[in-house]
Amino acid sequence: MLKPNSVFRELPRALDRKQVLFLDGIGKSYEIAAFAYQRLKEMLTTIANGDLESASYRELYVLALLDAWAIVDSIDRFSALYKLLPHSVMRDDTPVAKAEHETLRKVRDVRNVTDHLAQRMDYIMSKSGAAMGMLTWCTSSPLSKNEVLACTLVPGPLGKQSAPMANPVGRTVEMPTGLIAITAGEHTADLSEAIRIMADRVEDIETQLENQFSQHETADGEKLSRSRSNLLIVSTISFNRDLPNMKPGETSDAS
Repeated sequence: MLKPNSVFRELPRALDRKQVLFLDGIGKSYEIAAFAYQRLKEMLTTIANGDLESASYRELYVLALLDAWAIVDSIDRFSALYKLLPHSVMRDDTPVAKAEHETLRKVRDVRNVTDHLAQRMDYIMSKSGAAMGMLTWCTSSPLSKNEVLACTLVPGPLGKQSAPMANPVGRTVEMPTGLIAITAGEHTADLSEAIRIMADRVEDIETQLENQFSQHETADGEKLSRSRSNLLIVSTISFNRDLPNMKPGETSDAS
């Protein structure tokens, strides 16, 4: 998550509106992805260690997919904005940057399959896939410190498709749950690695922005005025009669 004092939380008022929207888009994309990833980790840990036949646990499957696809969309949005930053071009030729670019490209490949599900149905069938993709991850075993649970979530009815599986051999695994990936069609995106890359890039952007803003202080040394990144507006609406007690989903004439 963003630090409490992150520059993305308090952008200078001197920025023009387009700059504000651009930087806020980067910051919000990261916050959404980071929050969804933390929640997804907790949910997948619960699923791996729970009663797999319980109806309450089966409901978690949809919630896991909700967070997974929120992460995919947020990472893809972040990547598109990041490419427009001047400093990102300078890092593209390094081996590390090329590997990071490949990881993020796979996120977009996965997104393009499921976001165009109606047009890609035959393709998904040819790859023995699932409509909303398949999640794989590893969770530490509650029974042994020397074991991990390699899990695969295939949403929907199981047909003739083959299911992928996370392979922790030779890799660093976050505990209690890590190596989270999502597969759609022939493409697999490593969400755990993509989130790490995203966090590193956000930290780099924060450092560069703070350095830039500190160089533009006013002549008397006063720092740039900052504006908060979030605004909540709450209005109280009064009616000329008491509202009836209603169940969720019911409507009433509130004149």
